Amino acid sequence: MNEVKPQTRMQRIGYREPTDATEPDQLVLVEYVSDGRIAIITLNRPHADNAITTGLAAQLIEVLETIAARVAVRVAISTDFIVASDDAVFGQPEAMVGLSAGGGSPVLLPRVLPPGKAMQMLMTGEPITAKEAHRLGMVNELHPKAELMDAVLGIAEKIVANSPTAVQAVKHAVQMGQGEPVEQAVAIMMDEHWRSVVHPDRVEGILAFNENREPEYVDPDF
Repeated sequence: MNEVKPQTRMQRIGYREPTDATEPDQLVLVEYVSDGRIAIITLNRPHADNAITTGLAAQLIEVLETIAARVAVRVAISTDFIVASDDAVFGQPEAMVGLSAGGGSPVLLPRVLPPGKAMQMLMTGEPITAKEAHRLGMVNELHPKAELMDAVLGIAEKIVANSPTAVQAVKHAVQMGQGEPVEQAVAIMMDEHWRSVVHPDRVEGILAFNENREPEYVDPDF
């Protein structure tokens, strides 16, 4: 009789066993939709739950640099907020294999989860479900897997329809204002606000509103 090999703790909590699957040449895929205005970035290591390796990280940086140079791209799916399938799982298992988590998670995870919960995930390696991540505010929306991409594209199309300059400005205000004293965060916000006030997009937006039509915003200069 064959002896049944006991599962490791990583296997018991759902992490996949190592496989001998051949790594694809393209570890990061990119597709452009909506007349090139939306870039869909896909991590392509499904056999390893899309765990980030040095090779994947290098290709991801290359893809992001390419997207940044394409002025027609107004949205890249998705880094600023999370929309997930209802069966997704989020985890940071590095401590379970003798590593301190890298890739930004010790810095960024406490900003999207209660700090204590983020610390627990980082120290134990235990994952959380999409439902728990949604309850804690890490995930904005949950959808069945078959409906996920339609939901994500729906959000992206709403952003695409807005002024790219205004979207960039408010994103910059949020990112640069995080962790700053209120006075400094307000100063950053007002700098970005006045940038949008004097931009042609504001003129087009108000004119379109007064004429009861959809605005037509020009792609920003590189």
